[in-house]
Amino acid sequence: MWNWIRNIIKPPVFEGDENKTDKAQLLYTLLAIAIATVVVLPVMGFLGGNPISPPVIRLLLVLFFTALGLAFLIRIGFVVESGIILTLVIWGIFTFGAYRFGGLHDTSITGFLLVIVLASLVGGWPTLAAFSGLSVTSLLSLYFMEQTGIITPDVTIPADVVDISLPVVVVIATTFLLRAFSDYLTTAYQNARANANRLKKTSLELEQSRAELARQTSDLERRTRYLQATAQVAHDIAAELDPETLLRRVVALVSEQFGFYHTGIFLIDPAGEYAVLTAASSRGGQRMLERGHRLRVGQEGIVGYAAREGRSRVALDTGADAVFFDNPDLPETRSEAALPLLAGGRVIGVLDVQSTEAAAFDKEDIAVLQTLADQIASALHTARLFQEAEQTLAAQRSDYNIARRASWEQFAEEEQTVGYRYIRGTVVPVQRGQAIEGPELPQITLPIRLGEQVIGQISAHKPNAQDAWTDDEIAVVENLVDQLSVALESARLYQETQRRAAREQLTGKVTARIRETLDIETILRTASEEIRRALNLPEVVIQFGEPPANSEGEKGAPA
Repeated sequence: MWNWIRNIIKPPVFEGDENKTDKAQLLYTLLAIAIATVVVLPVMGFLGGNPISPPVIRLLLVLFFTALGLAFLIRIGFVVESGIILTLVIWGIFTFGAYRFGGLHDTSITGFLLVIVLASLVGGWPTLAAFSGLSVTSLLSLYFMEQTGIITPDVTIPADVVDISLPVVVVIATTFLLRAFSDYLTTAYQNARANANRLKKTSLELEQSRAELARQTSDLERRTRYLQATAQVAHDIAAELDPETLLRRVVALVSEQFGFYHTGIFLIDPAGEYAVLTAASSRGGQRMLERGHRLRVGQEGIVGYAAREGRSRVALDTGADAVFFDNPDLPETRSEAALPLLAGGRVIGVLDVQSTEAAAFDKEDIAVLQTLADQIASALHTARLFQEAEQTLAAQRSDYNIARRASWEQFAEEEQTVGYRYIRGTVVPVQRGQAIEGPELPQITLPIRLGEQVIGQISAHKPNAQDAWTDDEIAVVENLVDQLSVALESARLYQETQRRAAREQLTGKVTARIRETLDIETILRTASEEIRRALNLPEVVIQFGEPPANSEGEKGAPA
């Protein structure tokens, strides 16, 4: 109730028209004074024992309702019209009072001056001129009626024309002075208002600039944090060469450094059909990993989009993108960004980051995150290449170990002398199958190894039964055994290389002799002779057609 009354009493405000608002406030003040006067006068007369006469009460009631009506007109926008009506009412009151209650005297003249001042405030030059003319007319009319006896003034005034001329001149002079003063005040007011508006505009622009600077500073700080986090993540993953460990470290570091709610890495399957979640930082992501979560490339979610298009994609929790956040494992997601992992011009996976903040990613953030994604893709590509190289090297080592084992087994089968023995200052060979019996003295036996393959052993004993093998001596023998294994393998490789070179040389020589002619008979004769001579064979037969079967029913060629 009180708020309603306060809104009624409060002067209206006209947006965009400050001059009209100021005039409305002035008129509301005058009407409030008039209403207060109407209410107070009867009360004071009653309390003072001099009640106001009924005609005056009727006049006060007319003034009261007139004031209420003018207040209503002001509230609906008729400000100037209400001011003119109020000025006209005041003029009428002073004119009627002068006519009815005493003629011309100081109070009536002052009242007409008040009318002129009010007219200058509520209206323009036409209003001021009109009420100035009414006031002068009223003065002259009252003077004429006093001189002709129509009215009898309560206060005796001089009957000279000069005496009435003075108030008229004052009214006219006041009119022009008020006009000049009003113009001056209006100009000053307009200038002050313009300066205030400019100051307000400047203050608003300054506040906007300050807000923009604060926003840019905040963006710059966040971008700096992103760049620092990107550099830190890139530094921490640069030395990791195991792909699985690399991916686990990446999601943990990205979530930690950037403060993301969830970080996941999807890798494209060999068929290029699905993006398979391979690493995740959040608990919900771990549950998704256990279920083997995957998304169809180009068809499911922004991850599928990024995997197909090779471009980043951002989704918010509003509009058409809201469907992407219907994931019970990640219920707090409000923003999501998917960034392709590009290596060698193709998409090998997608980096998926999610935040609990709405609109958490702008263009600058995506640019920084894409740089991070490129670094992750490069590190993952390097780790994969290293893993492939390790696998290839392991396969080559396995093949080499198999070939080496076969070579040493063949060497052991072909050689009759399988070792040597140093005894009593003499080195003697050890033949295949020969038993070696040593004296009952402190002895050590160590295997000769090439990797995991044992190609022999070494045995040694002390000259005296009281001498024991010390740790240093055993270490020396072990070191010598290691060097011996390397030397033996080098010698075997050298011999094998020599035999291969001899075979190739022999093959080249025979081939060169065979190609010296184009006659078939000469070629056959030369080939048989050169093969027999090169291999020191008693007989070589070269013939066309199917070779005869041997006694066991197998096909073979005679030597």
